[in-house]
Amino acid sequence: MASSNLNDYVNEVCKALDYREGIKASELLSFSHSHIANARLRVEAPEAICSRILAQPFDEMVAAHIKTIWSSSKGNHDEAWQYQNLTVMAFIKGFQQMKEENWALPLMQTLILDLRNFARRGDRRIPGGKPGERQEKAAETIMNAFRACTSDTRTRIDDSKRWGMLFVVNQLFKTYFAVGKLHLLKPLIRAIDACDIRDEFSLSQRVTYQYYVGRKALLDSNFALADEYLSFAYRNCHPSSFRNRKLILVNLIAVKMLMGQVPKQELLMQNGLREYRAVVHAMKTGNIGLMDDALAKHEFFFVRSGTYLIIEKLKLVVIRQLFKKVMKMAGHHQIQLQIFLDAINFAGMPECDMEELECLMAGLISHNLIRGYISHQYKKVVFSRKEPFPVIRKSPLTFL
Repeated sequence: MASSNLNDYVNEVCKALDYREGIKASELLSFSHSHIANARLRVEAPEAICSRILAQPFDEMVAAHIKTIWSSSKGNHDEAWQYQNLTVMAFIKGFQQMKEENWALPLMQTLILDLRNFARRGDRRIPGGKPGERQEKAAETIMNAFRACTSDTRTRIDDSKRWGMLFVVNQLFKTYFAVGKLHLLKPLIRAIDACDIRDEFSLSQRVTYQYYVGRKALLDSNFALADEYLSFAYRNCHPSSFRNRKLILVNLIAVKMLMGQVPKQELLMQNGLREYRAVVHAMKTGNIGLMDDALAKHEFFFVRSGTYLIIEKLKLVVIRQLFKKVMKMAGHHQIQLQIFLDAINFAGMPECDMEELECLMAGLISHNLIRGYISHQYKKVVFSRKEPFPVIRKSPLTFL
């Protein structure tokens, strides 16, 4: 391919399309393929050659791809993404015309991946305009591919385009998370839930899907569902995918801690998650000051990973642990509020007064994180003799 001219290249693409070689066609139209470096393919106006060799709309697809190569070689990122968008749109036209065949799914996947990369690069490198504008427009095009896949319901399952559904949904998930349009995930999740082959997609695609649905559930404070999906993603993620396993763990650890399960230090060290070490130690010891310091020190990490607000909610669990230690040291079930106030002042909340303490204690009691009641007359907390500090995962945590 390094010595090919444009005419030879278009003929090779035509051959792959005629023989329905989806993988070969995907390689020839991929920006990861060696033909991208071929200077002879950097042509500004390839339409004549493409229309002479290829039928519509694939002549438009290949011409737009060549123009993407040309624009990209000139460093024109905005023009390159627009031509890649035209490449995908032309492909979808042809894809919709294909009846009872799905050989072009590998080509669809490659074109969509490149489109998302060009859109993301364009939003990052081109100044001005609405943030995420190109990625949102790319998502509109990708959604057309999703519709083409979902509408193929009458074809025999082996030849159905529906096998491309989950891949397209995952690309839309990534885009919507990037631009902050999480409300658009719901109809996609419903579509996959209603799909009769949802458990037969490739494991790698299901892992990606469960990861993003788990993240969505975490942000919605549906911690049980987040735990289910993220745990599936972590168990089934390939052991060699260190980066992906770390991304899953960043969210899964936050869920587990909200449910009262503290990760081992070995797990954190093995996966490069030192940012959680101080948080874990604060939870075990009830050290409120350490928790605040950890949030301040690693604020950028937690914000970037989307877990900052979740980790911040753990502060109430840290306070609960402190109160648990105070009760254990006191050795009885009726304890003066002043003792708790002294403890919380010493542990990192020096400005906390009696009124705030009573509010914190009342909140913990009302949400079943502590069993007992406050005796305002005697300024005491009276704990239940049976399981005064119930297991957190048995308590409703949606209030956090």
